[in-house]
Amino acid sequence: MFGRKKGRKTDCADQRIDPMFLLLFRYSPVAMELYDCNGRLLKVNAAYKKLWNVGVESLEGHYNIMEDEKIRNTVLFDCVRRAYDEGVTVSAKHDFILPLVTSLAQPKILKTRVCPVKDDGGRISFVFLIHEDVGEILGIRDELIRVKREAENADLIRDTFLKNISHELKTPLNWIAGISDMLQDDPSGEMISELTRAIRESVHSLLGVIDKLIDISMLEADEIVMEYTTFRISDLLEGLRSEYHDKERKGELELEFVLRDELSPESDTIFSDRVRLRQVLINLIDNALGNTSQGYVEVGCRLTAQQRILFYVKDKGQVYQGLEPSAMFSKFDDQGPVKRSGYSRSGLGLSISKGLIEKLSGVIWVDGRSGDGETIFFELPTKVMVHTHLPGSSF
Repeated sequence: MFGRKKGRKTDCADQRIDPMFLLLFRYSPVAMELYDCNGRLLKVNAAYKKLWNVGVESLEGHYNIMEDEKIRNTVLFDCVRRAYDEGVTVSAKHDFILPLVTSLAQPKILKTRVCPVKDDGGRISFVFLIHEDVGEILGIRDELIRVKREAENADLIRDTFLKNISHELKTPLNWIAGISDMLQDDPSGEMISELTRAIRESVHSLLGVIDKLIDISMLEADEIVMEYTTFRISDLLEGLRSEYHDKERKGELELEFVLRDELSPESDTIFSDRVRLRQVLINLIDNALGNTSQGYVEVGCRLTAQQRILFYVKDKGQVYQGLEPSAMFSKFDDQGPVKRSGYSRSGLGLSISKGLIEKLSGVIWVDGRSGDGETIFFELPTKVMVHTHLPGSSF
């Protein structure tokens, strides 16, 4: 082995080590081992101990790499053998686990250089090994690649978001500008009533988009504070029924609005944020109206076996057919703004609803995208534990 019989020792050349080399060896930031001409371990530096997170001082002067059966079939063994037998520097990248730390789940990926040092007569005096943890470098590279991809994806998401929001903002502004020009060209004032109504609708639409942008910002900054009260769900739903039926009578709503309240009087009470729950329902209803060209939109609720309140909003639309459910609740979906039956769907309403439901200790999901419209469900507890934030508290 290594050109020698096992166990046979040879006389080493002059083993005086240059003090400058020892200083560099000791403080080198890369892991190093130093062996004598027979393969006996003389020293390891601090970086080597850090590489394996073990202390190996007890092996210094006793361990012989030439006689270690545990590494006989490794690339490292072949490199050391060539360095001793041929007197040449050998380099290799290899997977390796130090026998002392075989409990490690994964081997380290090392780039090792085995360097023989000869005396004036050409005999080997020492051999030192330099190890670089290439796996750590590869890990950093992979992390940089991941961050780069995330940044590129963020740019794409931002561009899609700005495109959708730009459409939502420009549409009512263009209406307002165009109607203002028409008012100037109508000295008789015959069109004032109709045009002012259109202006009012455009302003409300613009304010709605701005409110949604503010809500998105507050949700992301975790600045929305829920105000919990006890109230009857039936009262909230009846208010929504009245509101949308008024729109039906005025001709502002072309679809039928159906309400199915299946809660008993005993299960009709909930401890939650009434304003935010109403906001969620309106967002989902308006989304369903914008998603449906004909038929109806149905809103309902019932008590589950787990004593939670299940709400749903069902429509007959096809806008989301083939879209991943998780993408539906993203403010950055790339489907573009949709407007039907006088109701706009920019994607913000669903994203805000998801954030609010989660703040209310609930869950939201979508189902029924099989060609017969969609149904969005969400569940809320009838009661929640409200934590008081005291000054100086950490939560």
